[in-house]
Amino acid sequence: MVRDRAVVAAPHVVVALFGDNAKIGSETVDLAGGETRTLHFSWQPKAEGAAQLTLRVDPDQAPAEMDRRDNQMSVDVVVAKKPADGAVFAATNK
Repeated sequence: MVRDRAVVAAPHVVVALFGDNAKIGSETVDLAGGETRTLHFSWQPKAEGAAQLTLRVDPDQAPAEMDRRDNQMSVDVVVAKKPADGAVFAATNK
């Protein structure tokens, strides 16, 4: 989700997703003041193991902005092999 915390509109905002610092994709959106928008990106990891996904608003830092600290968010993920077709999973709290 991306949110314009200002009361004024933010036109032509570039939002990009990076996987381990490699650009996965980007989208340009127009946000009204206070608007929240959900964006969708597809990612195909290249290998198993730990990875970091980072969403950056205005990744090229194009317009002047006083505070850029809220323009980025990262999450660490673990990539595992796809289970075999027909695999059955169960979870328990015992």
